[in-house]
Amino acid sequence: MTTCVVTGVTTCVCVSNTVRGGVEQNYRTILVSDAVAEASRETHEGELKTMGRIFADVKATDEVLRMLGSGNPEPSLHAMRSVNTRSTPAL
Repeated sequence: MTTCVVTGVTTCVCVSNTVRGGVEQNYRTILVSDAVAEASRETHEGELKTMGRIFADVKATDEVLRMLGSGNPEPSLHAMRSVNTRSTPAL
């Protein structure tokens, strides 16, 4: 297994930590944008942007299902960079 598809709550804590942990273990990570939630819409959208810029491919459920159905869950190149080349933003 090399790809991790992440869903759940809350976007800024549990989901974010799961994504970051997966990346640290060299998983290709896909965050399903419409299958995660946060109490604040603004905070939720900000975290999705951060995850998409640095840690994961952020995709909608239908797109993820198409990828998995095709047998090719390969995310884009930005999510496959080495963990060592990523910088973690200050909180």
